[in-house]
Amino acid sequence: MTDTDTLWPPGTSPDRFASNLEAIASIRPELAERLCAPIEGDHVVGAERVFYRLRGTDIPLDVEPEDAQRLVERAARDAGDRPLLVLGVGCGELVDRALERGTQVVAWDRDPWLLRLLLGRTDYARELRAGRLRIGLGADLVELAPHDHRRVVHPFLGDVYANEIAFVERGSAPKRALVCAGGLYVDSLARALGARGYAVWTLDSERLSHEELDHTARTLEPGLVASINYRDGLAEFAHGIGAPLIVWEIDPSTTAPRPPTTPTEHARVFTYRRESAREFRTAGFEHVEYLPLAADTELRRPLELDDGERTRYAARVSFVGSSLSASAAELAELFRAGLARHGAGDVLEDVLSAQRADFSRWLVPELLEEHAPGFRDRCNASGEAHDPAVLAGEIAASEKRLSYAANLGRFGLQVWGDPGWERVAAHGVRYRGPASHAHDLTRIYCASEVNLDVGRLYQSDIATMRVYDILACGGFALVEHSPALEEVFEVGVEVESYRDLDELTRKLEHYLAHPASARAVAARGWAAVRERHTFELRVAHMLASLATHAPPGMARAG
Repeated sequence: MTDTDTLWPPGTSPDRFASNLEAIASIRPELAERLCAPIEGDHVVGAERVFYRLRGTDIPLDVEPEDAQRLVERAARDAGDRPLLVLGVGCGELVDRALERGTQVVAWDRDPWLLRLLLGRTDYARELRAGRLRIGLGADLVELAPHDHRRVVHPFLGDVYANEIAFVERGSAPKRALVCAGGLYVDSLARALGARGYAVWTLDSERLSHEELDHTARTLEPGLVASINYRDGLAEFAHGIGAPLIVWEIDPSTTAPRPPTTPTEHARVFTYRRESAREFRTAGFEHVEYLPLAADTELRRPLELDDGERTRYAARVSFVGSSLSASAAELAELFRAGLARHGAGDVLEDVLSAQRADFSRWLVPELLEEHAPGFRDRCNASGEAHDPAVLAGEIAASEKRLSYAANLGRFGLQVWGDPGWERVAAHGVRYRGPASHAHDLTRIYCASEVNLDVGRLYQSDIATMRVYDILACGGFALVEHSPALEEVFEVGVEVESYRDLDELTRKLEHYLAHPASARAVAARGWAAVRERHTFELRVAHMLASLATHAPPGMARAG
């Protein structure tokens, strides 16, 4: 058993946790061991009041007493002698209310850290030993959730655990997939797999212990592992459980993939950039394919906005995205540290200054070689974690976005994203605060006359996710031109583009003066996304690749 002195969240008692753990161990020693495995808990913050950190937002976990009472009473009203299954323990209010009314309780959570929070706050030893309270972790839910259980779902965690709840509600499914947690479009991937007949379980591959990941795989016996973006160790995990793996790279990274330590004939990597495809092949992945991005047309669709929504979201010209400025200082430090390790002078400002002279072209690699010959090659050859050209590129990308925004302030540009945008407020740009991925983005794209896309400077070889999302909402998109954009859309017909700031300004003036023309382009762009560029179409393509080329002895996905 692991030393419990390092295992409980803030605001909990180690003695109480140890007492509850001992009671659990007397009944289910393997569960006690799993609850003590090393895991990360930085997503749960606070002591007196506890918050769950999800995608940068802290959401309270506590349930008001009257709400907890109402939820439990409603669920247990007709339960009789049957246990009450609590899905998502949170801070324990639902569990406590159920126990107070004399109901037998099964308390389940996917997250061992939240179970530690529960067991460290309240002494349940008597209830645990008497069988009035049972604890379930992760894949235990498959056995703990027979159809005769009554269920009460935590108001917030029910959404976080939606895949798991749907998994057990469907009962035994012939096709089961583990979808790695993390990132904005994981839910979209899960929905697309669900539409293909998969029961989906979320795999928190970066937070759970190796033992818990193995337990999940043994219990669920998945026929597929799927992930938005690759994370080190994923190929080895899928190989170890004998399941095919699909990865869809959709986000930039300053680090190259680490070479896998197992064969990769079971893995298919699909990436939104041809350059990324080269990096994966260099790392040793056998099956890598360039695959453009797409839109989740269930999440992104035209909406009829009410007056309040139009007041909140309407803009003549809008941009939604990061200013990229928050990380600039950290990236500059990483860049300069690499210079020092490889005996080069401080050339960062020289490189950035020359790039500022022309934001329409990606010049950093050539400028870096000019000012520090051989530095990038030495870094990459020595196994440095970060490509210095990408580090400098992220800084230059931030400077470009801020510069373009400042030049468009006279058009009444409104931006949603991080507070870094406040740096251009003096130029007439209105910073509107953060925008939620699930709710705000769609409404902004629907309510804006012109939706801008200013991509990362070093990614002129892609059509960004923002483009697909805007068009899926029926919005008009004015985006940076690239050959990659021409591959997926008919430019000037389905989407409009610009090559530099001058052309952006001219076209912005034109379409603001001719809104009917903008609406006609937007309508054709919406039809193009629905016909050719949906998440379901991309996932169907990935699964077809697996079904055609499944390795010997490995289950085929379909």
